[in-house]
Amino acid sequence: AAAAAAAAAYNRTAEAMRASMARHPPLLDLALSDATPQDPLAATPAPAVLSWWDFRTAADGVALDTSSPQMARQLRLVAAGAPAAGYIEGVVPLPIEGTWQLQFYLAAPAYDRRAPPEARFPAESAGPPAPLDTITGVINGAPVAFKSTPAAQGKRSFVVQAVSGRAARFRFDFASAAAAAALRPFLSPFELALVRDRHPPPRPAGGEGTLEGRVVDTADGSAVTEGTKVSDGVDPKGIAVAAPPRLSVFAGSVLVLQVPVSKGVFSGKVPAGVYTCQASSPGFYTYSQECRVTAGAVTTKAVALAPVMFPGRLRIVLTWGAAARDLDGHLLTPMRSVAFGKDKGPCEICYTSKSCGGSGLVGATLDVDNTLGYGPESISMTALAPGKYVYWANLFQGGGLKKQDQREAVLRASQAYVSLYSEVGTQSFSVDTDGYIEDTNWYAFVLDGTTGQATSCTPATCGNYVQQQQVPPPKNR
Repeated sequence: AAAAAAAAAYNRTAEAMRASMARHPPLLDLALSDATPQDPLAATPAPAVLSWWDFRTAADGVALDTSSPQMARQLRLVAAGAPAAGYIEGVVPLPIEGTWQLQFYLAAPAYDRRAPPEARFPAESAGPPAPLDTITGVINGAPVAFKSTPAAQGKRSFVVQAVSGRAARFRFDFASAAAAAALRPFLSPFELALVRDRHPPPRPAGGEGTLEGRVVDTADGSAVTEGTKVSDGVDPKGIAVAAPPRLSVFAGSVLVLQVPVSKGVFSGKVPAGVYTCQASSPGFYTYSQECRVTAGAVTTKAVALAPVMFPGRLRIVLTWGAAARDLDGHLLTPMRSVAFGKDKGPCEICYTSKSCGGSGLVGATLDVDNTLGYGPESISMTALAPGKYVYWANLFQGGGLKKQDQREAVLRASQAYVSLYSEVGTQSFSVDTDGYIEDTNWYAFVLDGTTGQATSCTPATCGNYVQQQQVPPPKNR
């Protein structure tokens, strides 16, 4: 009877999570199963970026900021008048009993009269914010506090908190002396990532292999090393790395082991098998990719940690394995390329053309061009323009191979992997299962600039479209 009651409670929790997740795009699926509380999940729950608003049980004077597309995912005090106050409270069900990590940030804008009128963060030009506005909160009994002091304005204050059990109960109280909502502090969406369930690691069934590699920042390609500062995509030294990143190896929801990371480098013995590798560090999205470890062999991974995005921004990250020495990321945008006053067609981002600009905050830039193997290569977008974005990876110089079937075979074996990071979560595309390969190109995804939704490429939506735009191939380095 106790087991049946526990199973029923689990199913109610799972259904509550499914109902909440239905408000989000499919990419935020947490891989919930119908397993009972006594069973581990067969698939590792993917880290997900979620909105507090979707899990609210009560709120007053606080809502999503609809004043601009840039801030549409942020929670803010919207009550009229000054001073003003409000709150939000709710419950986040956890897909399986264990320990989970919540990561989010609190922030307030800085005043800069030179900022564009449509800008909201890190700077805005509407007026100085109030210096003593606050957001205070509690999550499963642990306190959270933020004060909009001049030193804190224009910066993000990250909170990383472990929660255990079957739910995270939260409440946040907002208070402001500013009359305009755009000048008040705000609460970002949160990332939910599994730390471990309550099951012990499985006993090794075979031999061991070695898992090794580097942990790097996708914004500039530098090692994520404790005691240093790395780029957050806006400030070249925006994230202080206080401790080594945590690299965990999962079999389903069960934590098998943690591989030590020191000075951005990791190496450790892992039982042979197919796993999910997850890496985390405060200020970065949790990395999650498949790891295949072969007995007696070395598996090399480029663990690319993407800094948590500023409001309204996106980033595309490409990594690959040993089979391909050099892959290049290409992004065809709906923005126009203009030279000597003439429209040259849609602007393409690649190693020969590293930026495209549009009106207002719209723009895209190649952050890192990696020519030494494994990646990462990354492209950042400050905002989306209406229209079509197509992303593909190119095998540089055909890998030196003369035959098309040989080039395509290298791409198929490349373990190429693309992640699209935004405030609505991380969407991933693998050369093994997504898009299609044609000669030296793997066409990965197409992105709708109006809806922000990305879907896997087909010849009709990607390759043919790129050819119709008559984009000339980039020159060799």
